[in-house]
Amino acid sequence: MPLARDRKNALAFYRNIGSVKSPALGNAEIVFTSIGFRHLLRKGRISRTPSEQKSRLGLLKYVQSIIEDPRVVVTERKKATKVKIHKHGSYVAKDSIITFWTFHKDVEGRSVKVVISQIGSGKRQFLSIMDANKNKKNPH
Repeated sequence: MPLARDRKNALAFYRNIGSVKSPALGNAEIVFTSIGFRHLLRKGRISRTPSEQKSRLGLLKYVQSIIEDPRVVVTERKKATKVKIHKHGSYVAKDSIITFWTFHKDVEGRSVKVVISQIGSGKRQFLSIMDANKNKKNPH
C-alpha cells in the first residue's frame, strides 16, 4: 500500500482513539493529539524515512491494548526544559519538567515501546510508538 494511503488510514484510526485510560498509570487519561501523530511522521522539523513512518504507523493497531494493559512494564524519566507559553500577546520561555513514560510490551513476537509525555501538570499525551528491536537508542 502506498505511504500516502497508509498515512490517511492511520490518521483516521488515530483520531478515532481520542483518549485511553491507563491502569499502569493509576487510570490516568492518555490523550491522542496532533502532536503524537506528527511525531510518528517527523522528528522535530525532519521527516522520518518512509520505511520508519510505515513501521510506526503499522504499530498503531497495538497502541490502545498496550496502554490499557495493567501488567505492562513502564519506565519513567523526567527532563528539565523550557517551554513557550503565550502570555499577554507574546511568547515567554518558562522552566518546566517533562515526564516521559515508556511502556514496554512484547506483541506478536515483536518488542514494542509506547511513549507517553506530560509537560508540567498538563495532560498526559501519546507521543510515539516504535519497534524496540529496531531503535536501540533513546528516543529523546
